[in-house]
Amino acid sequence: MIPLGSSRFYKKPITYRFYKVLLVVLMVWLATPCFLAASETRSSPTQWLTIREAVRMGLSRPAIKQWVEGRISMAQSEAAQAALWSNPQLQYQREDAGGSIDQFLWLTQKFDFSGRRGLQVGAAQQRVRATRQDTRLRRLALVAKIRQDFYQALHQRELLGNLARWLGRLEVIEAVVQKREAAGVISGYDHLRLTREQAAVQARLQGEEATQQRIWEQLAAILGGQEQIIDYQGVTGALLPDPPPPLASLLQALTLRPDLQRLKRQMSAYSLERQAAARGWIPNLTLSLGSKRVTNTSTLRSDTGPFIVAGINLPLFDRNQAERDWAGARAQVARSEYQLALMEAQGAVRGRWREVQQLIATAQEVRRRDVNAARALVRTARAAYEGGEVGILELLDAYREEMNTVVRALALEQRARQAQIELERLMGKDWP
Repeated sequence: MIPLGSSRFYKKPITYRFYKVLLVVLMVWLATPCFLAASETRSSPTQWLTIREAVRMGLSRPAIKQWVEGRISMAQSEAAQAALWSNPQLQYQREDAGGSIDQFLWLTQKFDFSGRRGLQVGAAQQRVRATRQDTRLRRLALVAKIRQDFYQALHQRELLGNLARWLGRLEVIEAVVQKREAAGVISGYDHLRLTREQAAVQARLQGEEATQQRIWEQLAAILGGQEQIIDYQGVTGALLPDPPPPLASLLQALTLRPDLQRLKRQMSAYSLERQAAARGWIPNLTLSLGSKRVTNTSTLRSDTGPFIVAGINLPLFDRNQAERDWAGARAQVARSEYQLALMEAQGAVRGRWREVQQLIATAQEVRRRDVNAARALVRTARAAYEGGEVGILELLDAYREEMNTVVRALALEQRARQAQIELERLMGKDWP
């Protein structure tokens, strides 16, 4: 609950105090993230959405599962195709040689004893593994997007709460102003200036509420629509992240990142294809088994007998040189891409790690030092105002400084959280 102020607040007349309390309660209600999208269909949602539940909902969408299954099925079908033997050929031939009719029926099959097919199957299986890594990469990007939107909504909730508390503080100031004005110590300017300040805060609060609606709708869309979050009145959690693990451990585990693993699988696939193409000098065997039937047209006697034909292709000109060179070049490109991507990832992880460390430390320092100092300034300014030592402008400035300091701390915590999410995405850290 937002504090309503000191005991002075309750010394005003009953009717006047009732309306003031009602106004503060209304401001708190507006700041509470009971989003309109959820309240349109449910009168009183009671649950709070956590980050784990949000990620689970986002990943369980049917379209995501179908996309993953489709990509993997496509790669597996290519691997299955590479493992198949070539189809045999059934042929029939009839020759009319004047006094006889010769009929041939035979079955032809090609055999590969070079091991090329096994290597091609291995390359296709490596591509299946590369596709699985690609789907993992897509999953990590989706999780990062869900987390970014979630913590953006959480930051907005904290910001609204801070604005509502500021309105409550201004209500306490109004009680003091009313008391001093009734005593004839000050003129009506203080009350008019305070009223303008309240109007400005109210306008800002309404603007931030509009931003809150947009963020909530954006989060709802990535989680599957309003029907998925109809029972939730908002998000909950800690905005400031925990410190990241040591940098050395992050760099050591960086090679397990999905895009780097995908490049390694592609390297293996192209290397296997190059080995298969390098065996182009080994000929294939073609074997035909059949039956021959000779019919004498004058006597109508027939003789039938089996026959066998064997042949090999002669790789004199085409030994798959172009295919071998192409696969070798692609393997070299994939190897270079892997090395470049690894170096770039190491630099990005180092930078993000230092950014997260610095932002967390700064946010904690602002909370510990600046926020406490701003609150002490408010207490001093209020006592000075009640004693007639400062005017209303100085008092409002002190309250405004307190609010801006909290807003600054929230902004730093939000930046630290977003940087931590990006760091984990760069690491390829999977979400449990």
